[in-house]
Amino acid sequence: MHIIIAGNSENEGQEAVKRIKEENLHQKVEFIHLDLTSLKSVHWFVKTFNDRGLPLHILVNNAGVMLVPERTTQDGFEEHIGLNYLGHFLLTKLLLDKLKQSGCQESSARIVTVSSATHYCGELDLEDLQSCSCYSSHRAYAQSKLALVLFTYYLQQRLTAEGSHVMTNAVDPGVVNTDLYQNICWPAQLLKGLVAGLLFRTPEEGASTSIYAAAAPELEGVGGCYLYNGQRTKSADASYDEELQSRLWTLSCSLVGIQEQDTNVRPLSLSGHVGFDSLPDQLVSRSTGQGFCFNILCIGETGVGKSTLMDTLFNTNFENSESTHFEPKVKLRAQTYQLQESNVQLKLTVVNTVGFGDQMNKEDRQVIYVFYQHVVNYIDAQFESYLQEELKIKRSLHNYHDTRIHACLYFIAPTGHSLKSLDLVTMKKLDSKVNIIPVIAKADTISKSELHKFKIKIMSELVSNGVQIYQFPIDDENVAKINTTMNSHLPFAVVGSTEEVKIGNKMVKARQYPWGVVQVENESHCDFVKLREMLICVNMEDLREQTHTRHYELYRRCKLEEMGFTDTDAENKPVSLQETYETKRQEFLFELQKREEEMRQMFVQRVKEKETELKDAERELQGKFEHLKRLHQEERVKLDEKKTMLEDEMSGFSKRKIAAELLQAQAFTGSMNIKKDKDRKNELVYLFLRKITNPFHHVSTEQQVLQTIFIHSIGVIKDQ
Repeated sequence: MHIIIAGNSENEGQEAVKRIKEENLHQKVEFIHLDLTSLKSVHWFVKTFNDRGLPLHILVNNAGVMLVPERTTQDGFEEHIGLNYLGHFLLTKLLLDKLKQSGCQESSARIVTVSSATHYCGELDLEDLQSCSCYSSHRAYAQSKLALVLFTYYLQQRLTAEGSHVMTNAVDPGVVNTDLYQNICWPAQLLKGLVAGLLFRTPEEGASTSIYAAAAPELEGVGGCYLYNGQRTKSADASYDEELQSRLWTLSCSLVGIQEQDTNVRPLSLSGHVGFDSLPDQLVSRSTGQGFCFNILCIGETGVGKSTLMDTLFNTNFENSESTHFEPKVKLRAQTYQLQESNVQLKLTVVNTVGFGDQMNKEDRQVIYVFYQHVVNYIDAQFESYLQEELKIKRSLHNYHDTRIHACLYFIAPTGHSLKSLDLVTMKKLDSKVNIIPVIAKADTISKSELHKFKIKIMSELVSNGVQIYQFPIDDENVAKINTTMNSHLPFAVVGSTEEVKIGNKMVKARQYPWGVVQVENESHCDFVKLREMLICVNMEDLREQTHTRHYELYRRCKLEEMGFTDTDAENKPVSLQETYETKRQEFLFELQKREEEMRQMFVQRVKEKETELKDAERELQGKFEHLKRLHQEERVKLDEKKTMLEDEMSGFSKRKIAAELLQAQAFTGSMNIKKDKDRKNELVYLFLRKITNPFHHVSTEQQVLQTIFIHSIGVIKDQ
């Protein structure tokens, strides 16, 4: 018997190997690393196992997490569904051929998948398998366990239809006292500590059902069962839904990147050379002619050597302008350069975060949000630009300048302590949008022992906070070995310099200090060579591919879902983009008509209200008008009366004036006559007196008459 223990903890795995060997000296037992949160790790494990040339008779899918806080795997899946279900799905699918080869009619190969009684309360939502709409750790855990039962039943149907000698069953271990409960709330943990010894099963008891499913003779040739306490038990009603099983299988294949082999395609052997083996050469020739693009985002505080490292990496001088430490906010400065090496052209875009982390309280959450949100918005803007180009009717992607970020070099200040809150929060927000490669800047400022401890501290904090950094791929056998080694060196401790110093008979890039020289390209001094080899020489294309197939696809999917586009209808049947568009168009027209009707009713209501207001105002104005009209008439009557009185007064005044003028005229005439008579009398007196005084004077007849009248007048006067 050859036992292989697969797990993500090297120490625990080796300890288990040691205990088994102590109890069974003649058994072959080994440990192989397997991280079910990484599809690449699953591929690497299967390749490693297949390289052993061993048969596979029993596969036990036993890994799992429970009630973890909301976080994602390295491939962007919600952790419950990613680890508990998709990791096991991919592992089983890749090992299925080996199981079929190992099984025979007398002794079938067996697959044991560990589920849980929690699946009875689980509901499988294929539209929201990642629990994006409303996250609940209980719901996500139950859903993953229900998915395992559905997967077991459907896989058995396929195996039976093929006539394969492989049996698969799901088991329920019961409530077992393990570390699976470490994420429950502390009151529940306290209660568990009190009752676990009495009510919970021991790990040995919990494993009994899995052992029974894997080795019991009475289960030979028996598959598609749900086992509990060594007995076949009815599982949840939803687990028997064959349509749901089929749809889950199809969706799972799509998520893990497996294409189901079309049985209608027949492989044909070629009798002679055809020529399509030159396709790789054609692709290389075409790609070389078109050139490549690569975009790097450099995040870090001012002065940590971002620009210097870029110059050193590409062995050139990008002529970057110096940045100040007093920028009020973050500015993302993108500069594009045309580089050529041999006959390969590279359009390199370097995006620098000017002012990131400067002039701020790095513990203030609101300030931290402002800093990292600028970076998130920039990355999303590049995705959105590419998406808009894809959605155009006339696309030109062949000559489109792709500005999506392919790699993010996150520069960590060489403090030797722990990561700052800004660093952790920013990397957590970016790990689903960009390939993060952490580097320790200016690594020559701390000692090697401090640097080693600092690396361990950084990786520990990243893991504990659920930050998913870029892992160099290990599924390609050509680079698996070197990438596996380099993954263990993360984060890279780098030193950059464009200055050359003479060491022996050679000129090398180095930084010279009074105490010595730090050579940039000396691997015993720093990890610059490792970074350059991993970033440029080995994994540049994988970084580009990961950006497109993982990060951009995630953004595109979420964006299209926000716009209402889905791959399936309400009955989970595939729908075309045209159908979705037509549905959205009808919904939009209906909503438009509804809003139009609401606006029309609102308009009519407002018109009525306005009409009522105007009528009220009109009545009020009419009342005021009538009142003013009455006042006007009264004033007019009064004026007419006064006018009549004035006219009467004027008429009387005119009469009096005429009478007065007539009297005045009469008086004037009388006074004139009196004056004439007086003058005449005076003249007669004069003449009389003159006659008296001169008796001999000759008096005319007229004078005599006057004298006579005068004498007579005097006599009259005397009589009076």
